[in-house]
Amino acid sequence: MRNSLIFAAIAFAGASQAATWTWTFDSNYNELGGGTSLTSNGNIAFEADTINGEAATVAKLTKGDFLGGQPADPWLGLVNPIGANGGGTRTNVYSILMDVRMPGTGWQSLLQSGSSHAATGTVDAGSGENDGDWFINTANGLGISGNYTDPGNSTLFTNDVWTRIVLTIDQSNTATGDDRAYKSYVNGVLQNTVQSPSNFGLDGRYALGSSFWFFADEDREVRDVWYVNNVMVFDRYLTASEVRDFGGAQAGAPTAVPEPMTMSLLALGAWIARKRKKA
Repeated sequence: MRNSLIFAAIAFAGASQAATWTWTFDSNYNELGGGTSLTSNGNIAFEADTINGEAATVAKLTKGDFLGGQPADPWLGLVNPIGANGGGTRTNVYSILMDVRMPGTGWQSLLQSGSSHAATGTVDAGSGENDGDWFINTANGLGISGNYTDPGNSTLFTNDVWTRIVLTIDQSNTATGDDRAYKSYVNGVLQNTVQSPSNFGLDGRYALGSSFWFFADEDREVRDVWYVNNVMVFDRYLTASEVRDFGGAQAGAPTAVPEPMTMSLLALGAWIARKRKKA
């Protein structure tokens, strides 16, 4: 039993050290740990807002009007910090967390995984550009491939409320089941599992290229205005319990609150480290 607990504590410590990148939009696009900054396009401004009773500076993104000569639709771009994983040449295993507020109704692209962006200021961006790969649909479900809500699951995105959403992807898993496929979470609760994402598989549609984009879409499926406060990128697949620990939207940088058992394992790990140091 003692050896099992030691192993569990060590395993959790190892998982917690996996690479993550965080952007908080405190009047800039800087990565919190000094990593790669986001690039920006279109009409984006920084504004004051309140999230769960706490003050925050957030980014406001406003859809363009190419017919009126306005800037193209806004997006945030990132040079991929993860690299190849999952046994392929692209990023096949990853998770993305966002704190967003979406007024209005309608489609909203959240992620475009491919190697070319879409926001060119035209309705039809052409065959060289990519459709979004993670959406909110008109019924406020999250997903892709016509699959936006699990049957019997009443959890949905709520318009104009600060909400934490998470996407977990593992394209290294070629099993028939959907345990590690394509999952969307709302405020820590599993909202939808896409059982058969289009072109899913190693280095397939949802594998991240050398660069990828938040909120870009080739045929302008975005709302008139939306807000983002936090974005996190993980180089691994988050489990359901890990996503639950992150909970809902926060004014500050996202932090996970481990469950009591996890806290016990952390305490055990610290105790083991002290004993070894004294030995």
